[in-house]
Amino acid sequence: MAQIIFFGDFGHANLWQGLLPLCCAILYARPLSGMRIFTSFTCFLFFFSRLVAQDIRSPDYSLQDSTQPFCNSYGQLPGDIPAYNKREPLIYPALKVLAQNITTWSITRFALSKGYSKVSLSSWEKNIKGSWEWDNDGIQSNFIGHPYEGALSFSCARSSGYDFYRSIPFSIGGSLLWEYFGENEKPSYNDIISTPLAGTFFGEIMYRIGSNVLDDRKHGTERTFREVLAALVDPPRGFSRLMQGRTRRQVNTQIYQQEPVDINISSGIHMVNDGTVFGTGHANAMFNVQYVYGDPFESRRRKPFDMFSLRADFSYSSARKPLDCITGYGLLAGRNPGQQDDNRLFLGTFEHFDYWNNEFFVMSAIGLGGGIISRMPIGAGTNLRSSLFASLVPLAGTSSRPGGDTAIFRDYNYSSGMELKMETTLDIRKELSISFAAYYYLVHAFYGYEGNNMVALLRPGFSLKVFNGLSVGMEELIFYNDNFPDPNDHVHVSTEQKIFARYAWEKIRK
Repeated sequence: MAQIIFFGDFGHANLWQGLLPLCCAILYARPLSGMRIFTSFTCFLFFFSRLVAQDIRSPDYSLQDSTQPFCNSYGQLPGDIPAYNKREPLIYPALKVLAQNITTWSITRFALSKGYSKVSLSSWEKNIKGSWEWDNDGIQSNFIGHPYEGALSFSCARSSGYDFYRSIPFSIGGSLLWEYFGENEKPSYNDIISTPLAGTFFGEIMYRIGSNVLDDRKHGTERTFREVLAALVDPPRGFSRLMQGRTRRQVNTQIYQQEPVDINISSGIHMVNDGTVFGTGHANAMFNVQYVYGDPFESRRRKPFDMFSLRADFSYSSARKPLDCITGYGLLAGRNPGQQDDNRLFLGTFEHFDYWNNEFFVMSAIGLGGGIISRMPIGAGTNLRSSLFASLVPLAGTSSRPGGDTAIFRDYNYSSGMELKMETTLDIRKELSISFAAYYYLVHAFYGYEGNNMVALLRPGFSLKVFNGLSVGMEELIFYNDNFPDPNDHVHVSTEQKIFARYAWEKIRK
């Protein structure tokens, strides 16, 4: 039976602030491998973050003149002003999480008529008293759907004035609430791991994007557009602002943290080969979007997700699902070594999320670890920017058969292990950009086809400027995979190409 243990209050002590998300919800039905993974990597996440950054709290803007707040080098707030974003009593975000779960359950029960949503008092009792399991849901449900639900629960607290760490327990609590009372199936280990970990990742990104959109100084049509767009990005925040009367609030200064943003949108042709022979497969329409938030080379104190990168790729074919991949990382803690004005290096700890669902294989991984981001001027107008990450993977889903995900039930293994990532881009006078990325995942499947699995991806590419922010380019994707049961232990190889036109908005600021 689950036991929820609370320690202390939501105070400012660094130790409790780091330990609180772990202490608020630890499941101990029996010594279970899934929960040992969750506990171990959560401890790693928060303790390692504390070693890298002495203090992650934002400055106390409430003590400053709200008409002249401290700004970063881009003229934007590096933190929300507390006077305008007061923390609500604990009962308010808790009720929002409950309402969010009831809303989700109502949709699955009455609109979608899902069998698992037919709950009763007897199903609640069975879930509370019974054992847990690794469930058999499809990879989109477990690694996209559940993390999104975790993000909504996280946002219920974030939009109520709680900071990053104080919002995590609500994501855990929302997951527990759903596992016990939202379904008539056994609670699952994978959901209680992926929902809060990946939910925190997406929830904070939703909050940060919403803050860059919102501007309480605006009015009229522009204000309405900003409020609607922010609500679509972050629904719990939109609902909270409506209930709090903030959609009509007028102020004379920006009150939300904002960071410079680069947005790239690409569209073109996605060619999928039969194996490695070019031109032997078929072509699909494709669409990509990448959102890069924050500047790692600005010398300043940082909080979680003061910088992040998120990329989503879509490929349209009648035979498969359109979401091709999601890759991204978010800062947990970090700093620029030294105090030089022209910083060229950033060290930090990061959370990663990766989801691959192409015609060759299926995989999703949640990673926690360290990383280095650097830039190197190598000539007039020419810069080399690189990043290197090494992470532990508490939970991954890896293909158990060739091909993409076309089933609604599990056709993948539950795994854990490690991942390595390297990305580098050479910008030549802002006319030509040459890039190379490499991703390597080494995981051990502990449920399904047990054994060690390897997935690797190489992605060289280039883009050539046409005019202003418009460019044309090409990417080559080379996949290596030994996940499938094979008596000869062969590594399967497949290639793809993407030819695209790209439009870039760089360093968007207000």
